[in-house]
Amino acid sequence: MVEHYSSRLERKLGSLQSHWGWWLSIYALFLLIQISSWWYPTPDSVAYLSIARSLSSGHGLLNLGYRHIAYPPGYPLLISVAFFQPSLPFLTISIMNFIMAVLFMIGLYRWTSRLAAEAAPLLTGLTMVNVTFWIYYRRTLTELAFMTIMIWTVNALDRALEERSAWGRALFTAIGCVLAVYLSMIREAGVLVVAAFAAALCVYVYRRRLRPRDAFAMIAGVAAPAAAAVVAFVVYDLSTYQGARSFLGTHLSGFLNPRMPFRELIPEGVRLQISAIGRIIIPGMFKAYAHSWVSLDTLICLGVTAIIAIGWTRLLRRHVEVLAYTLPLYLGLYSIWGFDADTRYVLPMLPILVVALWYWLEQFYDFRLTIVAVLLIANLGVAIGYWRAIEVPRGRQCNEQWPEVSRMARTIENDPGPVAAANKIPECVRLMLSFTLDRPVADLSNDEAAVQTSKWLLANAKDHDPTGYREDSLIDTYKLQRNTQFPPITLR
Repeated sequence: MVEHYSSRLERKLGSLQSHWGWWLSIYALFLLIQISSWWYPTPDSVAYLSIARSLSSGHGLLNLGYRHIAYPPGYPLLISVAFFQPSLPFLTISIMNFIMAVLFMIGLYRWTSRLAAEAAPLLTGLTMVNVTFWIYYRRTLTELAFMTIMIWTVNALDRALEERSAWGRALFTAIGCVLAVYLSMIREAGVLVVAAFAAALCVYVYRRRLRPRDAFAMIAGVAAPAAAAVVAFVVYDLSTYQGARSFLGTHLSGFLNPRMPFRELIPEGVRLQISAIGRIIIPGMFKAYAHSWVSLDTLICLGVTAIIAIGWTRLLRRHVEVLAYTLPLYLGLYSIWGFDADTRYVLPMLPILVVALWYWLEQFYDFRLTIVAVLLIANLGVAIGYWRAIEVPRGRQCNEQWPEVSRMARTIENDPGPVAAANKIPECVRLMLSFTLDRPVADLSNDEAAVQTSKWLLANAKDHDPTGYREDSLIDTYKLQRNTQFPPITLR
C-alpha cells in the first residue's frame, strides 16, 4: 500500500516537472515578499556601501574615507546606482537583489536542465528556498551578485564547450570572458571558474573532441583578461595599503599571515568546508557548530560530504561541466583560507552540491523525486521560520533606531573626530552610525586602545563617563561622550 502510494506520488511529481514556469513563479513570489527597506548591517556591508556611495558621488574608490578599499570594486559598482537618490538606498538595493535573484534563478534552471532535466524545477528550488540563500539575499553583501554572474558565466562557458562551429565557440567564449572578468571583480575567487574552464577544455582535447590549438585559444581568450583583472586589483590593493594607518588588511593578509601554522591550517580548513557542506544541505542544521573533528555534527557532515563526493564523481563520468570542475578548486581555496564564516563561503557552490546529491540518489530511482520534494518542503519551512522568528524581530529592532543614529551623526558632524562605541552598544547601531558618518566607528570590545585616540565615545545612557570624557549629548537610551583632550573645531 505504501509502495503503491509512493509510486503514485512519484509519477505526479514527475508530471509536475513540465510546469516549470509555475515552479519558478512560486520561488520568485517567496523572494518578492521579502523586499524591504530594512538594512541588516554587517562590517563587510558597511564597506561595500561606502565604496558604492563614493563611486556614485564622483569621489572615486574610497572606503569609509580611506583610499585602501580592501574589497574588489565589482559589487559596489553594481549597487552604486542606489545612491543617486537622496533617501536611504536600502529599498532600492532590496529591489535590485530581487531582480538579481530572479536572473540567478533563470540561469540556474537553464543550467540544471542540462544535467537533470527530469527534476530541474525541484532541484532549482532546493537552492532558491535554502535558508542560507535567503539570509544573504536580504543583505548588502556579494553572495547574490557573485552567484548570479557565476551561473551565467558557467552557462556561457558550457555552451562554448558544446558548440560545434568555430563562430559559436568564439561568441560564447567572448561572452564568458566578459562575465568572468566581472565575476573576478566581485570576488577574486571567480577566477577559479576560468581555471575550471581550462580543465574542461583539456578533457575535451584528451577525448579528441577539440583540437589543441582551438582549446589553447579559448583558454587564453578567457584566462588572460580575468587573471589581468585580479592581478590589477591585487596590485592596487597592496599599493594603497598603509599598514597600521589602514583600518583593514589586504586580501592577501589571510595567506601571508595565517592565523595558525600551515600544518594545522589545512586540516582545519578542510574540516570547515566539510562542516559547511553538511550544514547547507541538511535542513535546520545551518547553525550547528562543531569545533573539532570528534563530534556528532562533524560526523554527520562528513557523511553528507561523502554522499556529495559520490554524486559529483558520477556526474563527471557523464558530463564535462565547468561548475563541476570548479567545486574542488573552490573548496581547496577556502580550505587554505581557513576562516569560519558559517555556510557563507560554500553558498555559491550550492547548485553543484544539489545536483551531485541528485546523482547520488540514483539508487532510489523509484522515489528520488519524493525525497527531493521532502527536502524542498523542509528547507522552505526552515527558511520561513528563521526569517519570521529571528530575522524580522532583529531587523525591526535595529531599523527602529535610525532616528537616534541620525541625531548622533549630526552631533558628531558639528565637531568631527574619531569615534568609538562602548562594549555594550549593539553592533547594528555602531555600524549604522559608521554608515551615516561614512567613517569607521571603533569597537572597544575588540580595540580597547581606541578609547585613548577617539574624540567621541558612544555609550549607553547609564554608563559612567571614562576618565578624560564628559557627557555631551543624551540621545534616548544612548549618550555621546566627548574626549576633553580634543579641542573643539569651529565650523565656518
